[in-house]
Amino acid sequence: MRGWRGHCGRTALASIALAPVPTVNNRFTDAKPKGLARERYWAPFGLWFLLLATLPAACGKRLEVAECNPEPKDDGSEDGGPTTATGFVFPWSTGFEVGFCEYVHPGGFCYRRGNATSELVTSPVHSGNFAAAYTTYNDLGTQARCVRQGTFPKSAYYSAWFYLPPTKIDSGNWNLIHISGNDTPSGPARGLWDVSVVENGNGQLRLSVFNFIDSSLPPLTSATTIPTETWFHVVFYLNRASDATGEVKLYQDDQLLLHLTGLVTDDSNWGQWYVGNYATGLAPSQTTIYVDDVSLSPNP
Repeated sequence: MRGWRGHCGRTALASIALAPVPTVNNRFTDAKPKGLARERYWAPFGLWFLLLATLPAACGKRLEVAECNPEPKDDGSEDGGPTTATGFVFPWSTGFEVGFCEYVHPGGFCYRRGNATSELVTSPVHSGNFAAAYTTYNDLGTQARCVRQGTFPKSAYYSAWFYLPPTKIDSGNWNLIHISGNDTPSGPARGLWDVSVVENGNGQLRLSVFNFIDSSLPPLTSATTIPTETWFHVVFYLNRASDATGEVKLYQDDQLLLHLTGLVTDDSNWGQWYVGNYATGLAPSQTTIYVDDVSLSPNP
């Protein structure tokens, strides 16, 4: 239950039947990161404990789950959020066992743009009872993601487990992890690093890294492909440096795919780390990816 402490947004109740493949809705605000009135209410801890404790016996019944709403910023961009910095938790992790609330406390938010949807599911999951499902309709330019933000540690491993459907990338971008930087919490955001999905020459999926600082696509040292309809682990190591002393690594299922040293990696004072589904030019247009066991850690 780490990270709850009553810091959820407005507490609402949503319920759906849990059969035959149970899915528990836990919706974000229906908006791109644009400003909404800040609302905070207390959500009773005992309710969550009772709901999670009774989950295994809930099949065929209706299960109510408290929601945590995001607090997006009205700046018209995808890189936005609350304009005030809050305490930053490190190390940090979430397996969505208390919904999306561990993003909200502290220094985080979730959003969805256009017709995108975000919800908790009980299948597939990597561990525990829940995972997050992010569905986008790329022909409408939609996205659904969760964000940690604040003054990030000097060096850390940014990781998450992903589950992707068989998908063809006709054009555009399919982004899983995005890191941006600001000079101040309310300043304009600028991209730093992307970890995205691309196709290799055989139509198979693989990871790709984009360096916004020098607008480069550094070549990976391995041609490892991404499995579909099974969980795989992505770890991005970032040693932040505003001079040529930075370091970056990318791992897929413990295999090192990229290692860069001696470069500027982060020229900002305050950052945002996005995890979720940002997609354009995919077939089919409606694409759902599943995310579980997201963590920010000093160790891989």
